[in-house]
Amino acid sequence: MELTLSNNIRDLRKKRGMTQEQLAEALGVTVGAVYKWESKRSMPEVPLLMQMADLFEVSVDALLGYCAQSRTVEAVSGRIKDLMRTRDFNLAAAEAEKALQKFPNDFRLVHQCGILYLVKGVETDDAAAPEKAIVLLQRSISLLSQNTDESISLWSIESDIATCFLAQGKTEQAIALLKQYNVGGIHNALIGLNYASKLHQYQEALPYLVRAFANCLQSLIRTMIGYANVFDGQKNDRALLEALTWLIGLLDSVTEDSRSVTYFDKLKAPLLAQCAVIASARGDTDGAQAYLRQAYRCASRYDATPIANMQGIRFCFGDEKNADAYDDLGSSAIQAVQTTLFQEDTPENLLRIWEALNDDKSQ
Repeated sequence: MELTLSNNIRDLRKKRGMTQEQLAEALGVTVGAVYKWESKRSMPEVPLLMQMADLFEVSVDALLGYCAQSRTVEAVSGRIKDLMRTRDFNLAAAEAEKALQKFPNDFRLVHQCGILYLVKGVETDDAAAPEKAIVLLQRSISLLSQNTDESISLWSIESDIATCFLAQGKTEQAIALLKQYNVGGIHNALIGLNYASKLHQYQEALPYLVRAFANCLQSLIRTMIGYANVFDGQKNDRALLEALTWLIGLLDSVTEDSRSVTYFDKLKAPLLAQCAVIASARGDTDGAQAYLRQAYRCASRYDATPIANMQGIRFCFGDEKNADAYDDLGSSAIQAVQTTLFQEDTPENLLRIWEALNDDKSQ
């Protein structure tokens, strides 16, 4: 570590508005001693370091320049990341080994080196890399209290260790670890994949794959509705319409039979109504009417035979009738559409079309 003690003493002294003479008096040393510290000609003894840190109200580490060391670790970690991106694994590993000798107990570095060897093991024929990764990742768990990256947790590290087991061909050990840390079903897809592809235990794989698929659908629906709210708030009608129609297309693609009623009809109805509002605002009267008619058909057929499970959805087989589906759209699909339409900025002609559709039960 490059010492920055001399600079720190000078900067902290000036920040306090003290002269060298005043600092010397406060510490009970000569002015010459302070001058030598600040000019890098000598260093204060440990008791004086502690006294000075107390005077300046900083830690001894900060006084010595620990922050400079932290930046060095950050720089090394960044270089290792850059080398990983260019797939220069050998040079990255050489950098990692040198850095680990200097900073063996820095969480960021130890974790980053563990990820390096994990990726190296997965992408190359280096059979020793996964084992090195496991050792480093396990060590990083013991240093986890230093972690400030919210994307890294015990669960993510254990998942990375499971990936190392997979790279070693230890599939059963990996699955056991993934199950142990399968918080919120986060590892369902990986568990199902390896049951099917590695162990050929298809019946074991199926429940995990079904749950993974359902979770993916739920996540995609929430994500796209989130996008829609962002674009709506930004008054970006083009992007909003694109997000809504993409989501509607997704829901259509996972419906087994377009003639059958599914829970997704309730979700699609207000989305189509919102598309109608956008089309009308853009002067596309015919398109607005078409969207609104689709919304009415979806809503009315759903309300005639409401379904609150995943029946009729592709790949959700096995226990789809017991897989509850719920939302905050209201008690009916018609109500969900009306909540979407009855806004201050909804064109009057759309409201008249909607009223006519409700009056004409033949639609």
